[in-house]
Amino acid sequence: PALQDRYHLLDDAGAATLVIPPHPEAPLGRRIRFEVDGAPVPWHAITSWAENATSDFYCVEPWMGLPNAIHHGEGLHLLAPGEARQATCRLRIAR
Repeated sequence: PALQDRYHLLDDAGAATLVIPPHPEAPLGRRIRFEVDGAPVPWHAITSWAENATSDFYCVEPWMGLPNAIHHGEGLHLLAPGEARQATCRLRIAR
């Protein structure tokens, strides 16, 4: 439930580690590392969400900006016509 509808800012290295504690189906737990290259620091993050608090899964998405940036301007990325920006997100099993 703590991961439902959460927004996690990545550190200055463009990385975050999601730690899933041990439970009966995964007695060793899991650690998943998210790494983003090419995104403007620190305005990138990972969001995790689920349909509801009792869902048996959650979705994890990389975001290039802050929520609602189009309205408040904080973390908003503006590009000139024809300009492009690219970032790469990797998910790794962390040991």
